[in-house]
Amino acid sequence: MLEVVSAELYCYSCTSAQSGCGDPIDVRLMHWKKCTGRTLIENYCVKLIEKVEDQTTVTRGCLSDLLMNTQYRLDMPQLRRHGYCVNSRDYQQYLLKILKGKTLVETAMGLFSDNNMNYKHFCYCNDFNGCNHDTSSTPHFIKHNFPILTITLIITWFAFKMLQLLKICLMYTVAKWCFSKRKSLRKAGEWAIVTGASSGIGEAYAEELAKDGLNILLISNDESQLRLVSERISTDYHVETRIVVADFTQNNVYDVIKPAIQQLSTIACLVNNVGMGLPIGPFVGETQSPNEQSIHDIIHCNVLSTAMMTHIVLPKMLSQKGSNPGIINIASYSALRVTPYLSLYSSTKAFIIQLVKCISAELYTKKLITQTLTPLIVYTSMTSNERLSFFVPTAQVFAKSALDMFGVQQQTTGYIRLEFKAFLYDLIPTPLWISLTKFRVDSRKKTA
Repeated sequence: MLEVVSAELYCYSCTSAQSGCGDPIDVRLMHWKKCTGRTLIENYCVKLIEKVEDQTTVTRGCLSDLLMNTQYRLDMPQLRRHGYCVNSRDYQQYLLKILKGKTLVETAMGLFSDNNMNYKHFCYCNDFNGCNHDTSSTPHFIKHNFPILTITLIITWFAFKMLQLLKICLMYTVAKWCFSKRKSLRKAGEWAIVTGASSGIGEAYAEELAKDGLNILLISNDESQLRLVSERISTDYHVETRIVVADFTQNNVYDVIKPAIQQLSTIACLVNNVGMGLPIGPFVGETQSPNEQSIHDIIHCNVLSTAMMTHIVLPKMLSQKGSNPGIINIASYSALRVTPYLSLYSSTKAFIIQLVKCISAELYTKKLITQTLTPLIVYTSMTSNERLSFFVPTAQVFAKSALDMFGVQQQTTGYIRLEFKAFLYDLIPTPLWISLTKFRVDSRKKTA
């Protein structure tokens, strides 16, 4: 419904001899109380103030009464062009035909508007034939209220979100079954390279790729744990395994990694999983804030490792024959949101997302399949303070699901429950998200 708070309209050049025919007529809305027993546009109470010379006449009543009053006529040029007499039965039927099924209706003044909000010229006049259509003025509106527009936007937003939920369900069911490229990795090469493979997500990925028959090159800084994982995978899945002990926070680490990669026959997959976090806290100002060394370490471990490993492996992948090889990168959902107290970690993970997007634009349709994972919390040694729950999967569950999604979506959380959780988080406006994050961190400080 269109609400007109106030308006003025004028009638010019009446041909009748009545005095004051050219004086302004002021129509103002009194209230929205409906006249009982009326329908559609005719059920609004209005006040008509007519000024003729020094006399002022006030008329109150239903709009329908004013329309049908022999003293006042509503002149609408667009109706006149259709050959209708505006106060005739034909006019009423024509108006009802136009308004049928529409939510934008006649205003309290009797002003008709079309769907494009293009107001037509009109005027009230003592003599129907006296109004000059060409000089009738369009009123100036002070305020409009369009609740129907608000409702439409809400319904549209809700429908869009429902489509997003449907897309999530289809991606992790039908699309995964039809488009997953996991099984084709075995045809792309003989070896898979996994960084950060001594525990957590890296270890789980190494196991899943070994299940598919790929030999595994495991890279990590924990030699004893790395050897245990290597022996177990080799025994359980009957594949060849090799290890490289490497600390990705060091500058010369790639001098050890490059020769090991060059010795591999063909490479099917690279999993850039290695990463580190920092204590949750502000960027500066507190004891848990990062120092210069920790800033150096996290950038080398999270950022430089992804760029360097991709740069080392990619030329060998592109020179191979066979199916498309793949590069899988573990980022984080925190890279997609403004996350106070995790500024460095979130920023390093955001670098991974952007790097993969750019590389994909160069090579995705040729010989390389890339996947960026943006999971929320996965239960690992790095997140041991979190509990297993419906929305917190184990590393094994996550790795299996994420590998099944390889080739289906270039960027994904990797696990359907995490996808639903991310969907819910995305509904939170950024200012509220920041406030909730700060509140959670402050609460942990008090309970620590």
